[in-house]
Amino acid sequence: MLIRFSVENYLSFGARAEFSTVATREMHHRDRTYSAGPDGLRLLPVSVLFGPNASGKSNLFRALQFLRGLVVEESLSRVRPSGKVLLFRRTLESDRPSFHFEDELTGGDLEQTQFLNFVGKGTRSNELFLHQALDRAVESLKPAFEWFSKILLLLDPRSVSPAMVFQLAARDDFRSFCSDSVRRIGAGIESIEPEVLPIKDSTVPKHVREEAMRRLTDVDGVLMGTRDGQRFSFSKVNGEVQVARVVSYHPGTDGERVRFEFSEESEGTQRFMDLLPALYHLGRPNHQQVVFVDELDRSLHSGLTRSVVESYLQNWLPGQTTQFLFTSHDATLLDQDLFRRDEVWLLEKTDRGDTEIRSLGDYRVRTDKRLMKDYLQGRFGAVPRTRRLAMRRPAFATTPHRS
Repeated sequence: MLIRFSVENYLSFGARAEFSTVATREMHHRDRTYSAGPDGLRLLPVSVLFGPNASGKSNLFRALQFLRGLVVEESLSRVRPSGKVLLFRRTLESDRPSFHFEDELTGGDLEQTQFLNFVGKGTRSNELFLHQALDRAVESLKPAFEWFSKILLLLDPRSVSPAMVFQLAARDDFRSFCSDSVRRIGAGIESIEPEVLPIKDSTVPKHVREEAMRRLTDVDGVLMGTRDGQRFSFSKVNGEVQVARVVSYHPGTDGERVRFEFSEESEGTQRFMDLLPALYHLGRPNHQQVVFVDELDRSLHSGLTRSVVESYLQNWLPGQTTQFLFTSHDATLLDQDLFRRDEVWLLEKTDRGDTEIRSLGDYRVRTDKRLMKDYLQGRFGAVPRTRRLAMRRPAFATTPHRS
């Protein structure tokens, strides 16, 4: 699970800003926390970030993406009930990388320390030591690397989910989940199904087909999406290339099912369907997943956005190691029936243009207080500093009509 994330000197973040999922002493929704140990941290399963346009919400999301790429300073700690224990730290000294490894990682073994220093020297400046160490089979660091590669899922407003095609074809339970979900939102869809055809019989766009064939191997399939909403999965079955795609079926007036392409569905329906793989994994028992969605409410009705959040929270069980983090502009979600105060974060820019982030838990608010009204009135900040738009009528030259 994500515990804390700090960022500074990146995009709109000048001074150090920290986002945390550590629960405060708040008693509201007190059963909705995950304990990291008998006397350890209590972590929250959900967090929502509010703020006006250009306040820095998406920049926090991008900072997490950046963390998986170029890193100048790097450190790794293990969180235990007794506190945080450093494993290693990588810094720059006189423009040269310097590594420090703690006994918690090396076990005090001199040979292991020398090996890790050797690995460190072979790490490029634009590469994570964590990545290089995993390549050199330092198994003790593998869980940390896999957290970023397998557990943390980042979805921006343009994210498509080609993986849906594969999962629809491979998992009956996922197919049932998707069909049931779209029926519940009233989109007029009866079911979502995979359609599998030989590539010669498919209508895959030429540029998509060529790129897929370039990347396809006898062992690994290829998942691809197009900007108009189509999703394709390419694989080899008995030497023949097959293409799977997502199609939807609507009930027809004569009782027959009517087939629709994925791209023929509304933008909001496509957006919701692209979220389904993440929502499915968030709801699986004993499954580790951290999902961060930038602009969850993009193209979704307020009622549907709320339903997505409510469904996750209603199915979340104490001890479940999943987290659902998202940014939003939908003020109707500011409801204490839905969130604890420490699950709500507010972002806004200072007069200098730097993004500041703070928790609603920093404010004294009664649990029966209507948050949306106070927020829109500016009590907590993080609202647009706008003035009424000057929408003047254009002036037209007229000529008197002569009969």
